[in-house]
Amino acid sequence: MREPKGIAVEGFDWFTLRPGRQVFSEFRCGDRLLAAAGRVVVACQSEGGLVVDDGGPSFKLRAPFAINSIAMLGEGTLMAGGADGSLVRLARQAKDLETVKTLKDYGRGLIPDGIAANSDCCFYFGIIDPTANDVQPRLVAGGLALVAFPSFAAPTGGLFVQPPFAYYVIAGRARHTDINQGFSEVMADLGANALPGAVANR
Repeated sequence: MREPKGIAVEGFDWFTLRPGRQVFSEFRCGDRLLAAAGRVVVACQSEGGLVVDDGGPSFKLRAPFAINSIAMLGEGTLMAGGADGSLVRLARQAKDLETVKTLKDYGRGLIPDGIAANSDCCFYFGIIDPTANDVQPRLVAGGLALVAFPSFAAPTGGLFVQPPFAYYVIAGRARHTDINQGFSEVMADLGANALPGAVANR
């Protein structure tokens, strides 16, 4: 919420929407908000800044790059990435960022908002690959799960994964790709301002 002193983050009961505690207050920036398993994170992307609340005193961390993608697993593990494929991970209950080199070593950068969380399982990373002729799910060394997009079909608004599909928007068309079998299809033509997103009932 925007308040006179800055941006504030408050918790609400998931069912009744009754106000709970104020998690953060007086932020001057807050580009992304993530929450799962009792962890709340606010990211300032251009600065690489992260403010983390695990239910106790909040603490600040800084990624060594501008954040262009960030996501959190259902169990609270956080992954943030830069445009060049640099990654950092904050494990559940951890207080320090861990550098992950797998994607950068693969030689591909991330699309904006190109990290998607697959429940408690794993992360998927959206990349551009000039050699791809269609959208392709890939599993590479180290268990890195990718969704590769051709350079002529870059998605807008990032990537969303809810098995068995990865969802994205290309040229205003909402599409999905089966992350196990690889087939893709257009779901709807929504126009130029369409962005991916979903509501899950579990």
